Amino acid sequence: MKKIIVITGIGISSLFLISGSLQAMNVGYADIQQAIQSVKAGKNAKERVEKEVAKRKKTLDKMRGEIEKLEADFKKQELVLSEESKQKKRAEYTKKVQELQESVSKNQQEMQQEEQKALAPILDKMSDVLKKLSKEKGYDMVVMKGALLYAEDSHDLTSELIKAFDKEYKK
Repeated sequence: MKKIIVITGIGISSLFLISGSLQAMNVGYADIQQAIQSVKAGKNAKERVEKEVAKRKKTLDKMRGEIEKLEADFKKQELVLSEESKQKKRAEYTKKVQELQESVSKNQQEMQQEEQKALAPILDKMSDVLKKLSKEKGYDMVVMKGALLYAEDSHDLTSELIKAFDKEYKK
């Protein structure tokens, strides 16, 4: 029984120590998504990815057009085609639709990878800038804005992060 009381007492004392140290911490926050979208390097990366997406979209649209043409041709010829020809046309159509679906899926994955690859160095640099900014401003900890339930606006480092990043990494 004495052990339980001693352990409980130690646990409660620890909680008071932890809560006391948290109150003394200066915590800031930043909206990293907004910062990435706002800095010049982030805008340039987004533009490069969007150009690649547009190029790939043209290829996919061409494939869609071919499928629509196959479907239209089939509907026109359906009444005069033999059953064997109909089956061949349906198989060709199905194959083209599957190829399109595979291409769309592959392109989505590749574009996500490309976007991550383009943003990774920006995130690394942003982390460095945020560390410097946090030290300058006297913050012990900085959390992502999306993880917050509430915080005073005065602790928001996002705009300062954007300015500091663009100043340090002019592109």
